[in-house]
Amino acid sequence: MQTNKQIEGMTKHEQERFESQALLDLQDLIYVLSPHHPFYGTIFSKFIKRIRFDIPVAAVTFEKGHPVLLINPIGFGSYSRKEQIFILIHEMLHIVNQHHLRGRGKDPAIFNIAADISINQMIESSIAYRPNDCLMPHHFDLEPNLSTEEYYNQLIARDEPIELPKELQNSLLSDIVEGDGSEGGDGQGQGQGKQPGDGQGGGKGDKGTPDFGKLHPNWKEVQAMGDDLVKGLTKGLVQEAMIKNAGNIPGELKEAIEALFEPQVEWDRVLRSFTTSLLSTKSRSTWSRPNRRMGSVKMGRLRKKELNLLVAIDTSGSLSTNELTLFLSEIKGIRDQTEANITIVQCDTNIRSVQKFNEIDIDNFEVFGRGGTSLIPPFELVSERERDGHQLSESIDGVIYLTDGYGEAPVDQTVRTMWVISPGGRLPYTQNNQDVDWGQSVYLNDGNKVKQQF
Repeated sequence: MQTNKQIEGMTKHEQERFESQALLDLQDLIYVLSPHHPFYGTIFSKFIKRIRFDIPVAAVTFEKGHPVLLINPIGFGSYSRKEQIFILIHEMLHIVNQHHLRGRGKDPAIFNIAADISINQMIESSIAYRPNDCLMPHHFDLEPNLSTEEYYNQLIARDEPIELPKELQNSLLSDIVEGDGSEGGDGQGQGQGKQPGDGQGGGKGDKGTPDFGKLHPNWKEVQAMGDDLVKGLTKGLVQEAMIKNAGNIPGELKEAIEALFEPQVEWDRVLRSFTTSLLSTKSRSTWSRPNRRMGSVKMGRLRKKELNLLVAIDTSGSLSTNELTLFLSEIKGIRDQTEANITIVQCDTNIRSVQKFNEIDIDNFEVFGRGGTSLIPPFELVSERERDGHQLSESIDGVIYLTDGYGEAPVDQTVRTMWVISPGGRLPYTQNNQDVDWGQSVYLNDGNKVKQQF
């Protein structure tokens, strides 16, 4: 990049001082960002910060299992502090939205445009200012508020070359995408005239078009790591921020987080089996449907379709942030696959919270507890309808208990129960140290498969 020529005249000592000051300024910037955007601040606090002159401005990546925030102090330093905050949020949105993975197999130059214009519209902050050279939908005669894939499909379908908008000429963006390709990239951009997703090219394409593939030269590095590893590392960052910042999850991230934490369990099938067994015993007497075989004076039986489920969450200190967030993903899956009335109960050694599911913002879920472990109180709440100052407003037909299993459970139980066991967990044990022999069980793991026992 032409801007990097500014360091060529520096001595080694001067360059070291320059880079050291740039990292201090970056840390100060994150400190300013954190009170206004605590969710992003929590995530950035986990990143290793490094200087790299072969990226245009800034980037987020993973190296040896660690998240890394990269900045080019020349390109990054050419923006104001408020613009720099915008750029940091911009980079975080890329990684949480998994753009580095979603772009695999697609024309990298066109996908870079689509990804940038989709997220640049999302960022709203009182302390961030959108740089003048940000790509936006109107620069390419596109509608606002579409997804990255929708923008990509519309752009890739165009016959004419994709040009840099005139209003963005004479900017750092112009320097990046219209350079000669000799610096500041790994050659993954392909300009025009290449096959989609071939990862070739660099510099200007056959028709002299700008190389938008240079906007995110590090994405190829991340893609080489493998989807499962990258997604797992990203989930680890996000889930800790979710737990530490309950109630402060940015609105622009809700959809991305929902996609990131898709439930492992096929709840449509599991709940169909579980609730069918409940419905078979769920009926009530009624005068509205007489039993004709027994005479008109006998009451008939009418199956009650509406079920009341209690979803208990083990919030003891033995469960990690990762496991708790995994549980939230499964609760979303339960919600999406049943019309039952759901009551969420949080418990460590005692009942800590009883909430109706329809009254909870699951994306801003607040965890109560983190003490010792006992799996007995939720069942006492079901049978007695009151426990630890909390009450149930209706009788419960079935219990789904999300736990690591390291806690004492009742010796037996009449209410139908499904145990959802976290990765590395076990079946709960009773007071005589025997595994429970009642209920169904589902075992989660760190991947995308589950072990189910019925």
